[in-house]
Amino acid sequence: MTKGLMQNMRTDGPGSVICGIGSLSGVHGAGVRSMYAAVKGAMDAFFKCLDCETKPENIHSMVAHPGYIQTNVSQNALVGDGTQNFGKTDSNIKNGLPVED
Repeated sequence: MTKGLMQNMRTDGPGSVICGIGSLSGVHGAGVRSMYAAVKGAMDAFFKCLDCETKPENIHSMVAHPGYIQTNVSQNALVGDGTQNFGKTDSNIKNGLPVED
């Protein structure tokens, strides 16, 4: 997907920007969401590397970390042995921004 997108950005000319949506969990880690945090952290690293690779072409990459959003991510997270859902909303998510905003 990124390869195809980059071809279009090169055609559109310099000054293009690609922005991924990251998570504070990927930067700081998060209990009960280790896999989610790991994937978001990897995505953050990918976009940093992509920015280094495409900077000579004046194409920039970045990741936005919007903060906590009221979703079911902790409700649906699996417990340590993977046998059941955690089933709770943690306080960070509960006090986060509503999805509608």
